[in-house]
Amino acid sequence: LLNNPDPGTFMLGGSDNPNFIVLARQDDAQTLIMIASTSMDTYEEGRVYLNIGEHALQPRWGSETPHAAVETLSFDVQLGNGQVLIYEVQDGFPRLAR
Repeated sequence: LLNNPDPGTFMLGGSDNPNFIVLARQDDAQTLIMIASTSMDTYEEGRVYLNIGEHALQPRWGSETPHAAVETLSFDVQLGNGQVLIYEVQDGFPRLAR
């Protein structure tokens, strides 16, 4: 899965820490989550996010603009200088939103 050439298996995540890169690969059998710190000078902490669903909210009162509600999976991580984490999940993990 890590080197699967199918772009449909690749999802980008996010973080409240701008020094984190968060991405995931997922197929029918497996999920890999990769988190990397781009800081080579400091220990970093933050919350990372992966989207697992999106729902359209249609305005009925007070706005003309539809909004997107996003379901996320989040967890806190601490990374050392340039550290990379790779997590593997096989059973029961929610489908990630593309």
